Amino acid sequence: MNASKTEPATPLLLREREAANMLGVSPRTLFAWREAEGLPYLKLGRTVRYPLPELQRWAAARVEGGTR
Repeated sequence: MNASKTEPATPLLLREREAANMLGVSPRTLFAWREAEGLPYLKLGRTVRYPLPELQRWAAARVEGGTR
């Protein structure tokens, strides 16, 4: 029987620490960006989650400069 190797699925909703690591900032900066910069997030009860596709779009929209 062939066992296929599968990679762990990437979560669609990131925890605060995961989102901060992905963006290379602190959780405190995430909070500030939520308040001031419109960083997308979901509030599920008392829990905050960051939708991965929206975070990627949000970050891509803020890229400055370009390739030469």
